[in-house]
Amino acid sequence: MSKYVVMADFEILPDGIERFVEYIKIHAQNSRNEEPGCRAFEVCQDPGQLNLFSLYEVYDDADAYRHHRAMPSYGEFMMRASPLIIRHEGSLFKNRRVLRRISPE
Repeated sequence: MSKYVVMADFEILPDGIERFVEYIKIHAQNSRNEEPGCRAFEVCQDPGQLNLFSLYEVYDDADAYRHHRAMPSYGEFMMRASPLIIRHEGSLFKNRRVLRRISPE
């Protein structure tokens, strides 16, 4: 069975890093604990550029991802984090379909 994978890259205002970390930790925990279709929600910070973050999320399917986006915790995160995010060219969110998982369970 294929999963729905979302990878998102964020560049954060330098003076907003601590607040972003606080908000994304809460958002990741809520996603993992409150959404049965969320299989992974990993947040990584670039050790060389502390204002760069990458998210890796895995959902059962596109419907589970849509459910995630409709959750109040998602809206709360976006409301708090949006003023801290620097947007560059291109799309902030990159959605990818995984056809076959090749890493071990």
